[in-house]
Amino acid sequence: MIASTTLPVPFNSLRPSVDLGDIDWLGITALSTLKNIGPGRLNVFGSGALMFNDDPLTPGLQGNESKTGWAGTVGFRYDMKLIAAATAAIFGPVQALADEIKMVGVITKIDISGPDATTATATLKDNKTGELVTVIVNDDLTLDKFKDHRIVTGDEIRLKYEVKDGKNISKYFRKTAGC
Repeated sequence: MIASTTLPVPFNSLRPSVDLGDIDWLGITALSTLKNIGPGRLNVFGSGALMFNDDPLTPGLQGNESKTGWAGTVGFRYDMKLIAAATAAIFGPVQALADEIKMVGVITKIDISGPDATTATATLKDNKTGELVTVIVNDDLTLDKFKDHRIVTGDEIRLKYEVKDGKNISKYFRKTAGC
């Protein structure tokens, strides 16, 4: 017997016309990502479920038999790195111009043109990549530390800089140990 349900007028057609009784679903889903498959990643997924309805007296079932069923799905999605690389090539330069670059490195060289200098050039060896990075320093606090040797060659520095007109301009230049 179908339970009487009062639904609002626009939803009357959603009321079930047949009572299937108690139906139990038991299911499982599995997902996996296989990296470096060609130029991208392969995402594989699968899902399966069993339906149990073991009540032979349930009205609405043809012949009043027990009905047990199953459902399943499998699929995959391939994510190509080339698309991500192309997107980065198109939009990356615009974003990179506005972003600050952070690094930690050891000073290998400091060029300052005298006691009245308003800028200095410092070359640092990046701790992560080993590359030499030259930055222009123009803030008075750091310039004073260069002049009175509180920051010298061999000091480890935490640095933030941005690229303007092909030059690395320092925004933050501090010893990692503090000074």
